[in-house]
Amino acid sequence: MRRQTAPMGFTVIELLVVIAVIGLLMALLLPAVQAAREAARRAQCAGNLHQIGVAINNHIIRAEAVPSQFWWLLKDLEQTSLADDFPHDTSTSTPAGQTARSTTLSVFLCPSDRALAGLEGGTNYAGNGGVGFTNSGREPNGAFGAAINDFADGLSNTAAVSEWVRGNGDPQVRDPKRSVFATPNRLTDPTDLGRFGSECHGLDPRLARLESLSKGLDWTREGFGYSLYNHILGINDHTCTNAGLVEQGAWTAGSAHPSGANTLFADGHVAFVKDSISLQTWRALGTRNGGDIVSWETP
Repeated sequence: MRRQTAPMGFTVIELLVVIAVIGLLMALLLPAVQAAREAARRAQCAGNLHQIGVAINNHIIRAEAVPSQFWWLLKDLEQTSLADDFPHDTSTSTPAGQTARSTTLSVFLCPSDRALAGLEGGTNYAGNGGVGFTNSGREPNGAFGAAINDFADGLSNTAAVSEWVRGNGDPQVRDPKRSVFATPNRLTDPTDLGRFGSECHGLDPRLARLESLSKGLDWTREGFGYSLYNHILGINDHTCTNAGLVEQGAWTAGSAHPSGANTLFADGHVAFVKDSISLQTWRALGTRNGGDIVSWETP
């Protein structure tokens, strides 16, 4: 009679080989899955900007101007109840003002930005406040708050809203995209724009002075740090006050996406602008009446 032998199981070596193969497949698959998820998040961010663009265009039809703050878009963003109850001055400590500031609207948030803990409300999108400064404040050449007849450069060549990475105003958090730094020298003459930009760009985030200010902390308020950015520095560069001065600072666009940020233009189209775009071109896109001839490409 033949002796029946029991089937043999996996040897330790075979089991290790199987585990190694599974690990290799996981290592190959995980980046693809992460890339697909980020592509979906980036598309959602662009979709939010498209909604904001439709609301801005509706406002333009009524007022013949780009709104000066996001509050004017609420009804066109299907937030009629909030718009009706919204206090015009949210800087006050009244219960209505505090409620408005803490209201989170998904259309103003990009899922790619895993913001710092403890944030309510806020916005990953900011209106274009222009390029440059004067001794007394910012240069009024951006898109937000401008009448349509003021867009001498054309609506399609002027950025209206772009992304940025939110902060929480914690001066202990050092993040090149999220934090607000301060340059060492106060440079407020219009001819100092290049020097100030170089100082802000060249700061070491590990050592530079931190401000207890933030980007996108409050979508309800107008102004740099709240719902306005500018084109002094390129996408994903540093954000800096001008030795403590806010209006003459660099409030920089950026995103949690790799290599650039979604940008809404004044004519309503949305494009992903790479952070490799030249500073000259980015500044040209930031002015509505600079007389610039803009030539640029998007992927």
